[in-house]
Amino acid sequence: MLDDRNRRIRIAREQAAGQRDRLRAIIDSMVEGVVFVNADGNISLCNESAERIWNVSAEELVGKPLLDCHSPEVRPMLENILAQAKRTPGFAAGRTMVGSKGQCRLSNYSSVHGEDGRYLGLVMLSQDISDRVALEQEHRQLREQLFQQEKMVLIGQIAASVAHELNTPLGTVLLRAQMIQHQLADDADLSDVKVLEGEAQRCRRIIDSLLGFSRRSEGVLATTEVDSLIRESLSLIEHDLVLKGITVETVYDTKAAAIRVDGNQIQQVILNLISNASDAMGERSGRLQISTGLVPGQHMVEIRVSDNGSGMSQEVLARAFDAFFTTKERGKGTGLGLAICRRIIEEHQGKIEIQTSPGHGTTVSVRLPHVPVEIPVDE
Repeated sequence: MLDDRNRRIRIAREQAAGQRDRLRAIIDSMVEGVVFVNADGNISLCNESAERIWNVSAEELVGKPLLDCHSPEVRPMLENILAQAKRTPGFAAGRTMVGSKGQCRLSNYSSVHGEDGRYLGLVMLSQDISDRVALEQEHRQLREQLFQQEKMVLIGQIAASVAHELNTPLGTVLLRAQMIQHQLADDADLSDVKVLEGEAQRCRRIIDSLLGFSRRSEGVLATTEVDSLIRESLSLIEHDLVLKGITVETVYDTKAAAIRVDGNQIQQVILNLISNASDAMGERSGRLQISTGLVPGQHMVEIRVSDNGSGMSQEVLARAFDAFFTTKERGKGTGLGLAICRRIIEEHQGKIEIQTSPGHGTTVSVRLPHVPVEIPVDE
């Protein structure tokens, strides 16, 4: 009888060990990371997926308190989960955590209670959702870009329509104002007529900006030295900068000499950025720096236009490239300058970005594809 009892005990142990091994094999085969925290708050089980997801070995986790295995920032949240799990049978919760290296993990917590209601522990199932989150962000950015493009096309169509409708009557007003000046005597008071002509000219410039914004020109591409474009642009606006007491500093990188662009369009961008920087510095003396260089690790040339002006708030920065948005006084800006600049740069397969801080100036960086220049070798 004793032998029979020992045999049954041995068989029961073998069955229990087999079930335990099968259960462990099932847990280790799971894609989700499985961590079991016992009633004392210590980790007693960790599968292979959890080691991979959390980038830590089971030896480093098993036997340690769950709270000690997490950063201080998330411990209060875990303490709350453990407390709720202990007093609430059937408790379940989900949390998303971002690691120090940007990994995004989704963890689901479930309490385990015995048939008598006694708390046995907490099961934590984890998934690495970094790829999914990155894909969702990419899709969101694409949707935003598509929406922005559709919006800009619509604005461009409206702008072109308005500009064409206003161009003809405005031309008539301007022509008549000039005729009146010629018809009046030389000693006549022409101040009102000159105001009329000046305002008409300003309207004409606004219309030209609207047409320029709505127009999609292929341009004439040619390999151009970026330094030459900057020098030509400065020569056109240098007198105004001197009158405002603005000091100009240029730093050219000879390795970033060549770009294949429409020179007139890129010069328009440079002039606009210089003009914006000048306006940001106001009437006081300021410092304007223009530099060029190669972007490390990319085949791109960077043009940086920096000023020590008033800078922008985050609210203004968020709308800086929006068409018709301006912080300038009425009559001093159409709000199309940066919108046109971005359109031109993007059509050249480039990027334009703004770094700014209120009271600490602004830096606008323009990146364009670099064209290596072959140096002829004497035979």
